[in-house]
Amino acid sequence: MERNPYFHIEVEQAVIGTLFLDGELIKGCTLQPEHFYSTKLRNIYNLMQQLAEKANQMMLYLLRRKRVQIIFQKLEGGIFALSS
Repeated sequence: MERNPYFHIEVEQAVIGTLFLDGELIKGCTLQPEHFYSTKLRNIYNLMQQLAEKANQMMLYLLRRKRVQIIFQKLEGGIFALSS
């Protein structure tokens, strides 16, 4: 890795470390993987973003599923009443 006078590994490590300590911060983080000079830290950050996106998708799926369950529970007799 060439030395870049504007690059500080300690700062990049601190950003990644902070995101590990509080995973909710990545949701509001505007950094992009290309903002990291270190290839290793760039790859870690990219993976963290992908995992956060998958977690968001999973949470939306679970919320939708729960909403459907509540709707069926509110129907008199539940879903089985519809089939009789």
